[in-house]
Amino acid sequence: MREVNLDEPSTSRRTVLAYGGTRSGKTHWAATAPRPLFLSDATESGWTTVQNMDRSMWWEPDVKPRVWAITSVAEMAEAFHKAVPLVQAGTIRTIIIDSLTFYADLYLAMIFNVLSADSKKDNRKAYGVLNIHLRDLRVKWHSLPCNVIWLCLAKDPDEENKIGGPLIPGQQATKFTAGCDNILYTRQGAPGEFFIHTKKCGNYLAGGREGS
Repeated sequence: MREVNLDEPSTSRRTVLAYGGTRSGKTHWAATAPRPLFLSDATESGWTTVQNMDRSMWWEPDVKPRVWAITSVAEMAEAFHKAVPLVQAGTIRTIIIDSLTFYADLYLAMIFNVLSADSKKDNRKAYGVLNIHLRDLRVKWHSLPCNVIWLCLAKDPDEENKIGGPLIPGQQATKFTAGCDNILYTRQGAPGEFFIHTKKCGNYLAGGREGS
């Protein structure tokens, strides 16, 4: 345990959760971060956005973003260990998980598969295991001395939840969001027009720890 000196300036390292609808500019925006490493769902192939974007928009136009295609939960764990020395060397300054929505589905499917052999299968147990895993995942990646960006699809407001937010199964939609410095909401306007909201937009959550 250590005492935090509130007079110390805050670090420039950021942890961000950016969520929005499909084709709302999340991956494009994330690719403009300093020296990014994308951990991308192999089935979604979101890296095609990075391949086709204007390179002058990269933080360093001559430094190409790196992409690792993730096909399993085991590969996500392996990616952490491979990324640590790259972060320590300064080769990577931003980790981008693209996307947390797809990864959570991947993990949940694995848990359901394990529980399917149990005649007393309890779906609540599966979601409980997912909640623990996502918390541990967030803590682990946030321990690295670099920016961390989590991309998610959006869950629209409904009768039960009046505020829209990231599409994450179980209870982590609220808890995971609370563990990030900034929450961004992305949306598409007119054709070719995109918006990134840094504070609440209508019924969609957004904001940062620095206030408005």
